[in-house]
Amino acid sequence: MKVIRVIIALLFVLTFPFDAFADGRLASEIKRQVLENSPWENGDVEVEDIQVSGYEPSLEAFDELNIALPKGMKNIGKVSLRVTVTEKGVSKAYWATARIKVYKDAVVALNALRMNQKITKDDVKLVRMEVRDTPDIAEFLDDVAGMTVKRPIPAGSVIKKDYLKPEVIIKKGEKIILNVESKKLRIKSFATAKEDGSKGSLIAARTNSGRVVNGVVTGPGEIVVEF
Repeated sequence: MKVIRVIIALLFVLTFPFDAFADGRLASEIKRQVLENSPWENGDVEVEDIQVSGYEPSLEAFDELNIALPKGMKNIGKVSLRVTVTEKGVSKAYWATARIKVYKDAVVALNALRMNQKITKDDVKLVRMEVRDTPDIAEFLDDVAGMTVKRPIPAGSVIKKDYLKPEVIIKKGEKIILNVESKKLRIKSFATAKEDGSKGSLIAARTNSGRVVNGVVTGPGEIVVEF
């Protein structure tokens, strides 16, 4: 009876694909290719726990290894990779998994931030930390200082760019200074803002003569129209 159990166990091992930790050279090559194609700028990337399903390390080193990375390669955490290993001119494809960690500078709220609150540098700090969702994370204090909060942000939270909006420094209906500029001429007059505006945004304004012009907001209550 014991002999039968041993035979069944051996058949199971031989026929069922297993996840094997990649050997030293294979793991190093997978890690190298992932790091070379890393999209995470300004980040420290770690690739670990590399496993290859059905892979059995041979006594002889492989000749070539190619990896098909996930499209866009934006995922962090456990990712799947298609690995093609060539040994003695014979290529075989495997599915591999690896755990990817990314450490970046991230702006974190020191205190709870209210909706429509203007952020100062005293409200936030820069922390080097493992991040899960990198594309929208604010990485510099200057990215958030002077911005206003679109939604409440709890203390200790990582601040994402879509949590913020530029501070409105011109409001619709406000009387503003209109600077008309060209290479040879500069004229200052007055107008009425037809919409809200933040620094650097383009807004419409109505001049005292009734003409509607578009100008760039350069400061509180002031726009520039170039001709």
